Amino acid sequence: MIMPNNFVLGSDKLFGTKAPWKINDSLLGRLDIDHYIATFRLTDDDYLGQCDYINRGVSKVLKDNSFEHQVFIGYGDECVFAPLLYAKYGIKFDTVFLVNNIHQQEAFDPLLGFAAVYNIYTKANLAGKRLPWAEHNQYIKTIQPAYMSNRVALEICGLLMYDRYNLNFLSGNRSTLVEI
Repeated sequence: MIMPNNFVLGSDKLFGTKAPWKINDSLLGRLDIDHYIATFRLTDDDYLGQCDYINRGVSKVLKDNSFEHQVFIGYGDECVFAPLLYAKYGIKFDTVFLVNNIHQQEAFDPLLGFAAVYNIYTKANLAGKRLPWAEHNQYIKTIQPAYMSNRVALEICGLLMYDRYNLNFLSGNRSTLVEI
């Protein structure tokens, strides 16, 4: 089996779909080719402890494999793990998606030098959390929560494929999914 060439660390909330008949339209269904996907879930407010747990789950995979792209996709308060993993363990994501981010812009300043940050929000009240230096700030109007929205999944995948990967199609390697 050929190893997928893109690594994605993402929120379990965004990748776990509650409607199995919609799997192809979900984020997981759209990234089912050419990605090694590791998902995590926030279990408490101990961000540093959770950061250690996430690092233990991904450090061996990142060390043992050479990925063309390393992508982080966070949801809500989980978005803070992208800069925390960099600050604490030196894990660099070349692409960071913040979906309904609730943290202040300063938390993400360490990512400026090496990551393309995409800020996507589905709640109008989060318009104040726009990141002026982000590659893309986008409000997606949807009735469903962001973690259930096919529109959010489609936008993330479109930005990844066409903007970051500069591809029109993926090579066809089946994705690998692991839960941390």
